[in-house]
Amino acid sequence: MDKRTGLVYNAFSDKLEDTSWIFDPNSTEAFGSYWKNFGYEIIFRPEEILAEKNVIRELQKAFMDAFGLTRRNYSFEPTLWRVYWNQAGLRASMIQKCEEGLDEVAKRHHIAVRSNGITIQPRPRGYLQHCIGLKDMEK
Repeated sequence: MDKRTGLVYNAFSDKLEDTSWIFDPNSTEAFGSYWKNFGYEIIFRPEEILAEKNVIRELQKAFMDAFGLTRRNYSFEPTLWRVYWNQAGLRASMIQKCEEGLDEVAKRHHIAVRSNGITIQPRPRGYLQHCIGLKDMEK
């Protein structure tokens, strides 16, 4: 298994699409304390998308399909789209798949979806569960 800072290459899969870089769930933070039981908050920062609501819903579905989590694991604001990844196995290829899905929908509707960046922030799973739980309380 090949290792890089914060990433592990998953070469041991029967499926070709699963052989990719996985964010290392056993990484050590800079000061040497061991992180256990953490996930990630992935923050996409698109420019505000000026399109019909059905197109925006289609973009959000393509965004969510790439990660395969429940609807509660996502948060959408006009310029901040969040994924609360509260499990092991986050693959770098999921982010690429997400971008490709957004591009496909945008091309089909002749619009542009511009990104102002992506942040992948390690977070304790308790924090992520709290964010997901807040979604339940909003209903």
